[in-house]
Amino acid sequence: MGVCAGPRRREADSDGNGRAFVFQTVGNRNGRPAAPERINALPLEEDTAKDCFTAGGNDLSGVAGIAHHKRHSLRRPNDRRRGNVSRVRVLDSTHPDFVRRSEAKFKEWKFEPAKQGDLALPGKTRASLEFSAWGERQKNETDTDVFTMAPPEGVSIDSYCEKEPERVIMVDPVFPYELATTGKSGEAVVRFTVSDTNKIRDIEVLSASDPECGRSLVAALEGSYIKAGTKTLKPASLRMTWRHVFKQPPAEPVINANGEIAESSEMRMIRHLANGNEVLGARGLDGRPRPVWRAAPVPPRAFAGKEVKGETTIEFIIDREGRACLPRIVQASHPEFGWAAVTALNQWVFDPLTRGGQPTEARVRVPFSF
Repeated sequence: MGVCAGPRRREADSDGNGRAFVFQTVGNRNGRPAAPERINALPLEEDTAKDCFTAGGNDLSGVAGIAHHKRHSLRRPNDRRRGNVSRVRVLDSTHPDFVRRSEAKFKEWKFEPAKQGDLALPGKTRASLEFSAWGERQKNETDTDVFTMAPPEGVSIDSYCEKEPERVIMVDPVFPYELATTGKSGEAVVRFTVSDTNKIRDIEVLSASDPECGRSLVAALEGSYIKAGTKTLKPASLRMTWRHVFKQPPAEPVINANGEIAESSEMRMIRHLANGNEVLGARGLDGRPRPVWRAAPVPPRAFAGKEVKGETTIEFIIDREGRACLPRIVQASHPEFGWAAVTALNQWVFDPLTRGGQPTEARVRVPFSF
């Protein structure tokens, strides 16, 4: 069964015996949640996830649906009889980099167990965790991402708005596979409007070194959430541009001041392949890949209001830390569906894989239906 993207959602709950089950509700007309409920994730219940994968092969399939939750970074740890936390499930995250960090942090927590008489009882709870940037530069732009206001000709930025739109959730653009694996770099610039109701509209590619670079930025922007800026103290529709550079990684890993590798899984895997390393398929793994976080594809806005159906198959790599990276379109009925799928897959997180008891990576495929 493939992953579906559409105007329905699934949310997880539990019955009286503590078993997880999934129920389905109807989403809004265009299949997208109203901001700030933009965060979308496929449910990862134990009773459904076991049927998600094709045993012994390279194909990876998922449970259909989109889960929306009102709170950002919503977590669900279980406090056991000794007050320890186990079975942490990430329900929402504004970025996949926070998933593993959140799991580790919540497992450090201790609870006073609920009791029935002298008997300690296990229970479930929900909590949220926030991550903050240390510096203004980290919050606004990097060398590879530059956002600027785009007022009409002859209008200054100062008179165009009082407060610029706030980037709340920005989805990472996917490095086009053919460029990434052939040592090439690229860049693209898109212009778009952030409406007074926090909607991203009128996306257009102004320039792109390769058409795939432009498609990547459009797909990332369609999955992002930007809060409206203000003019005359009221929310206003404002135009912006986004320039993104797809850069090849340096020859050696980037190390931060704490001695930690400070680069994305994408950069690490590009270097890994460039050094002549081979990534095998899923056959021979010690167990099925187990997802702990999966973003759902955002239906392309190019088909909004149209009865357009489509399919795509995506191949990607699960690295040794469990991050999905370097997704590529194997086939797609429409390029927009392919880019919606690779943009979602690029956010997936799995339990680390092993082969013969040793950490490993694997190349797998997943079909999507729109």
